[in-house]
Amino acid sequence: MLQKYPDILAAKVQSRAGHRFDFDVTVSSPYDTPQRYADAFRVHGANGRVYATASGRWSTTMPANNPSPAISTA
Repeated sequence: MLQKYPDILAAKVQSRAGHRFDFDVTVSSPYDTPQRYADAFRVHGANGRVYATASGRWSTTMPANNPSPAISTA
């Protein structure tokens, strides 16, 4: 089956000081030009709350009571 949209293949989250986290994300994309690639990511909790939307390398503050964020392409 032909891949229609980008998929998250892997995501690693590393905790930093002060409730900050680093995300390392691998995305598979069927898009054929850099202009069509995902240019941002959303970090959201299991409850659906979006904690951050950003592009490139970044860190964001997340509450300690939500240790399992999910990542989706924006």
